[in-house]
Amino acid sequence: TATRSLRAELGLPPQQELTVHAEGPGAAVLLENADFFRFLARAEVKEGRPEKAVSAVTPQVTVWLELEGLVDVAAWKQKQQKKAAELERRIAGLEKKLANPGFTERAPAEVVERERRNLEEARNQLERIRQVLARF
Repeated sequence: TATRSLRAELGLPPQQELTVHAEGPGAAVLLENADFFRFLARAEVKEGRPEKAVSAVTPQVTVWLELEGLVDVAAWKQKQQKKAAELERRIAGLEKKLANPGFTERAPAEVVERERRNLEEARNQLERIRQVLARF
């Protein structure tokens, strides 16, 4: 999904062969199923983080696509900054909700736990985006 998102975001045709790099807890799954991934995503998958690459960040994996004439870096950077700002707003809202004793005491335990997981995932995504932006 992250590879398809990158293709759509960058306007790359689905039939264009790509090389992507994967990093994070879910990278092992992609590498173990590299042939299947190549068939589905029309992309070769490698491990690690290349220099000067764009990425799609998910809770389990960051997928990197080397730039090499494929993307307008300034436009991509602007989109990532917008995504980071949206995550910051979401994190602030979740923190406020979870800091409210009225919510944590009255809401069902599974709802409170789900919101805590959402907060943790949002924080992780924001951290990865910040790390990527720091490289440019």
